[in-house]
Parts: sequence; C-alpha cells; structure tokens
Amino acid sequence: MRSLMKKMLVMLLALMVLVTFAGCGGGAAENGNGAAEDRELTIFHYHVGVADQMEKIGNEFMAETGINIVTEMYASDHATVLMSKDAAGNLPDIFDTGAYEEETLKGYYESGKIQPVQDLDVFGLLDPDYVESLRSEDGNIYLVPRASQPIGVIYNENLFEQAGISSVPTTFSELMDAVDQLNAAGITPFGVGGADAWTLGTPIWTPAVEMFADSQTPAGLTSGDMSYGDLAEPVMDLFDLILENSNDRPLENDYANMSAMLATEQVAMILMGNWIMGDIIELNPELERMAGMFPIPVSENAEDNMIILNDTFFLVNAEADFDAVNQYFNFMYMEGRGKEILMEEMQEINAYGVEFDSHRVNEDAMDFIAAGQAKLNYVNINKPAGFWQYEGPILQDYVGGRISRAEVFEQMDNAWRDMAGTN
Repeated sequence: MRSLMKKMLVMLLALMVLVTFAGCGGGAAENGNGAAEDRELTIFHYHVGVADQMEKIGNEFMAETGINIVTEMYASDHATVLMSKDAAGNLPDIFDTGAYEEETLKGYYESGKIQPVQDLDVFGLLDPDYVESLRSEDGNIYLVPRASQPIGVIYNENLFEQAGISSVPTTFSELMDAVDQLNAAGITPFGVGGADAWTLGTPIWTPAVEMFADSQTPAGLTSGDMSYGDLAEPVMDLFDLILENSNDRPLENDYANMSAMLATEQVAMILMGNWIMGDIIELNPELERMAGMFPIPVSENAEDNMIILNDTFFLVNAEADFDAVNQYFNFMYMEGRGKEILMEEMQEINAYGVEFDSHRVNEDAMDFIAAGQAKLNYVNINKPAGFWQYEGPILQDYVGGRISRAEVFEQMDNAWRDMAGTN
C-alpha cells in the first residue's frame, strides 16, 4: 500500500471541500435481491458515541432487506475481543480494527481473512485519487472509509464568558491563564472520565503526542531508536494541568459522567472527539450552539496546535456475503434510511460527500480544517494492532499516583515494542 500518510492527506484535502454543511434528504433503498431470511451480517466496532445509531441502522436495514444484522460495540476491550474472535476463527463480517497500516493489513489479507472491497458501489462516490491512495501492495483495496472524527478541546462558551475569557486559548500558557480565570470564577475547568481508560488515551494522550510527532515516529518507537520520553514531556504537563483542575475522583467517573458534567455546566472543558456531542446535546440542547471546539494547546507555538483527525475504516471478512455487504454500505451512504440516520443523527464527517446540518463543534472543527489547522493521526493509525488499549491503563496508573512520569514513558515504550514484536 502507498504511504498511509498520503491516504490521510488525500482524505484531508477532500474534507476541506466540505466546509459548508447543507441538509438534504435520502430516499429509501430498494432490496433488489429479495434477501433470504437466513442471510446475516455481523458488524463489530468501538465507536461508543454512535453505538445507538449503528444499532438503529442495522435494525432499519434488517427490516428493509430481510438480512439479519448483529451489531456489536466494544470500547475499552475492543482489541482483546477482536483478537479472541480472530483466534477462534470467528471474525465479524464487517469490523473496525483501529489499526490500518500496511503491515496490519498484510496479516489479514495474506492469511485470507479479509476480502477486497474496491467493487463496492460506494467507491463510486469517492474521489479517484483517494481511492488509489487506499490500494494495498497486492493491488487490491481492503479499507472501507467510515468517518473522520475531529478531536480537540470541547468547551462551553457560556462558562468561558462568565469567567471573562474573551477568546479560546491558542498556546499552553494561554490555556493555563484560562484555567486560572475559570477557577477564580468558581468554575471547574476540566471534566475527566478516567474510569473508562480509553478516555485518557484516545482524546488526550494520543492527539497531544501527535503535535510533536512526524512520519518517522512510529518506526522510531518500533526500533527503540526513539522513546515517548523524547516527545511527550509537554503532553504530561498538559495531563498534570488537567488533573490538578478537574472534577473530583476522576478515576471514578466514566465517559457518560464526563459528558453529563459538560452538559450540565459542572465543567467548562473536556478533551474529546466530536462523537460525544450527540449525548451532550440530548442532555442540554442549548449546547448545540454554545459548545465549540478548538485545537489542544499543548505547545507554546500556536501554529503547532491542531485539531487531530481520527480517520477510521472498516474491513470485510473474506467469508462475508459480499452482496449483503454491498447492500449495507449502499443503505448507509447512498440512498437508504441509513443515510438519513447518518445525516440527521450521527452527523459524521465522511469521504462520501454525505452532507448534513450540524452542531457548532463540527462547524468549528471544519473551520480549523479549512484554515490548515488540522493534523492527521499518523502515529495513532500506525500503532501496533491493539496497542491503544495499553495506553489507557498506563495513564490510569499515573492518574492514580501509582507510577511516575518517567515510568509512563518506559511502560509506553515497552508496550509498543512488545506489540510490534521488537522487544
């Protein structure tokens, strides 16, 4: 496969064209095959923020086509469950691994576990250059684009105004100043949901590390020529600032508690992806317009602070019913009720040109993307498969005071090399 960085750069350019969201309607998909009731697809993913919508799409698809859909969502233990299913010879029909580099894909396609997907109808909706960027070394395409999820600081503008903060912080020093102003106004600056380990890794550690990484970082961590200690000292400064100015008992509050804290104005900021906004707006509809997003200001150089784009893909089991898979993606992205759910409820930035009216967090993120203040999650998507599930527990130990900053770096380095097979 060509460089995954090139894939993501092509995706970024495509996203910049979609800065303006516009609502549009989607027609119902026809079941041209008269699917038999014994046909089934299993969908496996870790996207907690759209779990209900994915389940709803499955149910609607099943009702329209007669093809049975089983949708499974695992968050913190996603990789462990997927590896167990793989070991048992029971890979889901459509699944998200969280790791998309060529070496990970090779392990699947060279062992005959996944099938090419370039003949899916939805590929006709994609930019041709982007399609080519997805092609693997064997000439086939195995990645089905799912969504591009911006990660940054989600904040309550109303609480910022109450604290006298007139503009969002653009540097780490400015973030510290904003924290001081919030504290002085009696407002808790940050919400943390560390009971769910991934909420420490995916939206805080990983995107902050990306600010200081480059295309050589993954290889350096794999070989041992580079350590997290070489680039993540500022990330730990950010962690300390958050922990010292967050809700009580951060390890006893989970993802749902964190979203509720922002929604009910108990905290002014959370570091998270746009996927959380559905839950927040459901609890407090005013935050559809009052909540915004800005880049994580972990650096003193404002130009280095970016919105991080978490691009995700699906893989398709080699034994899956390809016609049923094709119908499923058509239903979601082309003409079915699934597309309506994507537009009206999921509101995920995608490569298929599906447009939607959106909340302000998405709008802010797209503005930063258009202004060139967005960075692809290159380190994250090139991690050894399953590594991301080691990050959270290591950071939980740090939050709980059980390990030091230096031990965080050491354990991250060892976990990376263990998973990469180079230790």
